Amino acid sequence: MPEKLNREQSIAGSDDVSINVTLSPREILFRYRPPGPLENALNIFIALGTHEEIGATVLPFGQHAEGSTVFLPFKSDLLLTAEIRNGQITSSIRWWERWRWSERETTDSFEVSEQNGEFVFRIPQSLLGDTATIDIAVYAKDPDANEGWGWLWGCADSGVEAGTGDKYIPHYHELNLRGDAPLLTPRSRDESSETRIRIYQLFVRLFGNTNETRKRNGTLAE
Repeated sequence: MPEKLNREQSIAGSDDVSINVTLSPREILFRYRPPGPLENALNIFIALGTHEEIGATVLPFGQHAEGSTVFLPFKSDLLLTAEIRNGQITSSIRWWERWRWSERETTDSFEVSEQNGEFVFRIPQSLLGDTATIDIAVYAKDPDANEGWGWLWGCADSGVEAGTGDKYIPHYHELNLRGDAPLLTPRSRDESSETRIRIYQLFVRLFGNTNETRKRNGTLAE
């Protein structure tokens, strides 16, 4: 059988960043193009929801690492990072496993290179498991800003404003790995709000206390 042709689509991100996604039979290419030459260090993050694990909407955070917290509208179970500093690129990975994020590890399971002013991620499809669709969010940070907590900018969601502090990315893209559907489909958490029930409060001790004295300001025993 003839090999399937590559599929390609571009995203106009915030801060004049361009992100091009190419799907080949064996790998996914993300081409991240900043608006101009880099003056500072740069960390580029690709958060993926492969549906292999339950994942989390809260990405890892840490000073001089991922920086301040980033919240997603989907559950991510794989976080890929390219750290660009002084012309050197270091790739690292985190997995969601055993109900928590793994430690950040330097990896060669995917490749990142600089080509003509853009940073190219080459991600083997084998890294993503056996899935038909993947949820993705892409953004960058200046890792040295804000005392190592970072300055977020260049997000695939063009509505996300650059800046410091915790950030929420309300829109993401669904990447279709099979079939004739569009390669990328914009999504948001609000699309599923009518079918998903969210519980914000729980009666955490409803069945745990068998003492019925209910004495105001009593001791632990009372």
